[in-house]
Amino acid sequence: MKASELRIGNWVDLVGSNSSFQIDTIYDNELSGIEPIPLTEEWLERLGFEGYSMDIDKDGYYHIDVSFLGGVNVYINDVELSHINHVHQLQNIYHALTGNELKHEEHSIST
Repeated sequence: MKASELRIGNWVDLVGSNSSFQIDTIYDNELSGIEPIPLTEEWLERLGFEGYSMDIDKDGYYHIDVSFLGGVNVYINDVELSHINHVHQLQNIYHALTGNELKHEEHSIST
């Protein structure tokens, strides 16, 4: 992974394990021990999505839909963002649109 892809608070996995954690610091020399978490139905539920969709603001200005047919497809207001395949990417686009973090369950998540 590249340091430029990550923000403090992104969820990642330790290489070779099912142990997920949130990034609290970012150093280039530490990135060899982590890998991105694939976006799955379980992760969407843990991040607050209901039925693969989420309205971001109270006026429904942004609406995110995720489809798993033939791979992961993420849409914001019906525009496909095909490069969103990992949890940290979804976290980053959500933060870019809202300035807020996606909510998630407090306990450790196994992928």
